[in-house]
Amino acid sequence: MMYFLTDWLLDNFTYLSLIAVFTGFYYYSTSTYGKWQKLNIPYIPPVPLFGNAFRIVTKLEYPMDMYDRLYKQFPDVKLLGFYQMTEPMLLIRDPELINAILIKDFPYFTDHGFVMDPSTTVMAKSLFFSNGQRWRTMRQKLSPGFTSGKLRDTYLTINECSNQMVSSIVEKLGKTDRLAIRSIISGFSNDVIGMCAFGMQLDSMNNEDSGFPPVL
Repeated sequence: MMYFLTDWLLDNFTYLSLIAVFTGFYYYSTSTYGKWQKLNIPYIPPVPLFGNAFRIVTKLEYPMDMYDRLYKQFPDVKLLGFYQMTEPMLLIRDPELINAILIKDFPYFTDHGFVMDPSTTVMAKSLFFSNGQRWRTMRQKLSPGFTSGKLRDTYLTINECSNQMVSSIVEKLGKTDRLAIRSIISGFSNDVIGMCAFGMQLDSMNNEDSGFPPVL
């Protein structure tokens, strides 16, 4: 009996291996798909591995179109669940919940869905792409600089930079019918940051050698 079982296992090793691989793959790709059902939250039935993002992965739909479709699919609920690949995601529809998340309870929502390696890009060190305690610490340090009063004070400065950008565009259009949009936006961003953050008049749109590192 043992010899027969051993021979059978050896003869069918490839098939058994494939079954084991596909079983493990299926379990991995669907292991998170019971989350919203357990929490009794309305959700969109997911496709194994792709979740509700199959149309995005296959380039049949833009992400914003998917969110709009899911939002309209449950018009009478406050929130609904969906799956971005294997990751459970929650879509908030209720204005009061949205207000609580964005204002009252905002410090508790530290992760924004972006994972970037600080060693590969400097953007990973910014507030927008930071997560966890690092985000909390940066927000506490930066918040005093973005009060309504201080932001109001920057209006005239930004307006001045905008007028300089318009004048620069008009001047360049008098010489050519082509504009380097990237260069213009980069110069405008540099001027705004230089004036508002450092009090420096850079004129980056007309002076590429302003000494200030370009934003874009």
